Amino acid sequence: MHVFTDASINAYGAVAYLLWPTPDVPEVRLISAKARVAPLRQNTIPRLELMAALMVSRHAKIIYEEFKEKPESVELWSDSKVVLHWLRLDSSLMKAFAGVRVTEIQSTWNKEHWRYIPTDLNPADDLSRGLPTEELNGRWMKGPAFLRKPREEWPAEKLDTPMANDPEMKNAKHKPVGAIVQNQDILKPSTFSSWQRLLGITAYCMHFLSNAKNKARNQVASNEVRKGPLVPEEMDQAERYWIMLAQGSGRLAKSI
Repeated sequence: MHVFTDASINAYGAVAYLLWPTPDVPEVRLISAKARVAPLRQNTIPRLELMAALMVSRHAKIIYEEFKEKPESVELWSDSKVVLHWLRLDSSLMKAFAGVRVTEIQSTWNKEHWRYIPTDLNPADDLSRGLPTEELNGRWMKGPAFLRKPREEWPAEKLDTPMANDPEMKNAKHKPVGAIVQNQDILKPSTFSSWQRLLGITAYCMHFLSNAKNKARNQVASNEVRKGPLVPEEMDQAERYWIMLAQGSGRLAKSI
């Protein structure tokens, strides 16, 4: 069984053919077709092609389940390389519109069922763009001519590399976890008039940094937020900092 899909700005749909071998040339006959008018809301062609692929997936499943004697194989054909690429991706990486539809398709048919067909060979193109009545007894009814040839002569094409900025893919968001900066002297002892004034300013800076770190860690319980005037322990902490710095360690105490 072969089911073809196509979409245009006017319509999208699916057309199914059954192929069976004969002593001479394989027979191909139209067994079902389905079409829908494209939504009035403006959609991109890849989105319409994906909607058509979903229709093919559902339509092929219904037809397959109706057969008492199941077809040996099911081939699903699309001329959209973008859609065929999407069907080989993890749907969780896609935005809602494409992701939901790709998930359903993947849950019904695996990627080996899908094949690429050039637009000029696609009989579903007649469905999406219309066909004069005098041509109905041609490819539309009998299927594409290549199906009567050996499988080795069927269309086969390696899919192109996907778009670099695919609008249907989620944007990767990276949270900054830190930054490396050169050590700089924020407080310069030589600019202070006294030792006590230097310790007081240092203690206030540590006071602020401690509250900021607790807030960043969501540790904002009232008993962890430092408020009010400085306490002796904070002055001692500031003094230890400068002593350690003077001794060459260049490291803050672990309690800071």
